[in-house]
Parts: sequence; C-alpha cells; structure tokens
Amino acid sequence: MKPYLRIEEDPGSSMSFLIGDTFREALFEPWKLFFLPLMLYRRIRNQRVAEQLILESNIEILYLIDAESLLDNEFKMFEQILASRGSDLIASVGDFGTIMDFSIPSRKSNSDTKQQWNNDLEKFVESAIISRRPKKLIFIGKYPYAGLLGIIRRLESQKFTAWLPIRPHSKAIKERSSRFGQILDWNFAIDPTIELDLDSVHIDSKVSSESTVEISQWVKEYGLNHSNPHDAGLHIYSESGLGRIKGALERGHLVVYLYETSFDKDFTSRIHVPFFFPIVRTNSGEAEYCVKQILSLYSTNRISLRTSSTIQCEKWNNVIEDAFN
Repeated sequence: MKPYLRIEEDPGSSMSFLIGDTFREALFEPWKLFFLPLMLYRRIRNQRVAEQLILESNIEILYLIDAESLLDNEFKMFEQILASRGSDLIASVGDFGTIMDFSIPSRKSNSDTKQQWNNDLEKFVESAIISRRPKKLIFIGKYPYAGLLGIIRRLESQKFTAWLPIRPHSKAIKERSSRFGQILDWNFAIDPTIELDLDSVHIDSKVSSESTVEISQWVKEYGLNHSNPHDAGLHIYSESGLGRIKGALERGHLVVYLYETSFDKDFTSRIHVPFFFPIVRTNSGEAEYCVKQILSLYSTNRISLRTSSTIQCEKWNNVIEDAFN
C-alpha cells in the first residue's frame, strides 16, 4: 500500500478499458491497425508504470471541517490547534476563517439539490486527495455527508480515516461511524490557566548552598526576584530534586536542571523539550554561561511558557497519535 490515501482505480484505468479504447482508436483511424500491437504494448506498459509509481507526500492530514456545526468556542479552539500544524491541509464546508486552504459552500447556503451538492462535495474531497496525497483524513462535524462517505468508500483502505463527532445524533453514530477507521474523542473543556509570576525565580532547596548563592546573585543582576514554587515562572533544580521536576513541567513552569551524571530521558519528550533546560555542571564556566543566558532570555520575555493554547495543541497531537499508531 502506498504511504498516502489513494482512491481505488476507476473503470477507465482497468486493463479491459485500455484494450477496448485502443481498438476503438484504431477503428476510427484504420491506418493505426498496422501499429495495434505496439499501441497496446505502450499503453499497458505506461499504465503499469503509473500503478507502481510512489510519489512523495508532504501532507500529514487532510481535515474536512463542517464549520457551521461548531460553536464559537469550538471554532476558536480548532482555529488555534490547526494553525499550529503546518504539515496539514484544511478544507471546510462553509467558512472556517483565514487558516483554511479551500472550502465549499455549506448545504444551507447553496441552492443546488441535495444530490448535486453531495456530488460536488465528493469531487471536492477527491480532488484534494488526488492532487495533495494526504496520509490521513479527519472529518470534524456533526453529520458525515453522503458525498464524504462516497469518497471514503472508494479509498483503498479506510484505516487512516477518522471522524470527530460534534454533538451527533445517536442514529448518525450508529449508522455512519463504521464507515471510518477511527472515531475520535475530544473534550472541549479548557483547563484553567495557571497565573505565574514571570519576574521571579524559584531555586530548589536541594541545590547546593554554593550554587544557590551564585545563582541568586545572577538573578539579582537580571532584575528578577525570588518566589515560591507555585508562583515562580522559572524553577532551578539539581539532581537531588529530580522528583519534583516532572510536576513543575506539567504545571507549566520553565525548568533549569543542573546535573553532573545523567538525567531522566522522560523529560526530553516532545511536550517538555521547549520548557526543560538540562545543564551539565562538569565545566563550571560553561554552566555559568548557560544559566546566565537563560536568565537573560527569561528576564526579557524571550522564553515562552506553556499556555492553554499550547496545552490544547499537545492534547490534540496525543489524540491523533493514539488513534493512528
């Protein structure tokens, strides 16, 4: 199977059609009958080469979003989440703001018949799959339209398709969920934002007294203050305080970790990497330079903390990974 969504070959690409069409061409232009064996050979060869050709795909997910089924808070949340995913393609039924790549008018705002509109939707999604070769398809909406189900039915595999239901009717779930490879579950509730003091630093009590004195001087040099672990935006730990680091990262704090031997690689996960700064202390000059650079960036607001928006993006990435891996 090719590493992207692929529509099953239509009858026009079948071997019998190629042979019949070649004979038809020769009958309309009789002089070509002399070259019929060569014509058949070339068309069959070209067709087989095309079937074996594997093209590259730079599109991870094709989203089809039924914009009119989203409430305002849901609309804004998915705008933020999808805007952070640069390798995805966003198609919408109705208007989905500035981040959509292309759209089709909604059923309510269109004067076409239901059948014609669904035919247009099927062609709309089909053209995106053929031209951009996405690896996955996710529909976000209340009701999977017949046009969408038509194109999913024609895919070589439905394994990498998914539906995130938005307040669906139980009948729709019962009748249409089986058409998708995955059904996604998403909680639109936003975790309360933790207000941190971005002008303060917390130095863990397990950090050596000598290091604490040095770091405290640097904190003062950069116009920062000391604070408790709940309020301070930046925490500094040593190997003795390893157990508290994960909690600090999960609450959204920036963490500097001073170590001499090794550190737990769990902290190097994709979620924690932008907020976790391990610094080896074997070379005191280099360690001092690194800590001062971080304090400098922190004091000028050039290091970003985890916001509610980044947390939602992390959660969405986890939902996708769990569904398709």
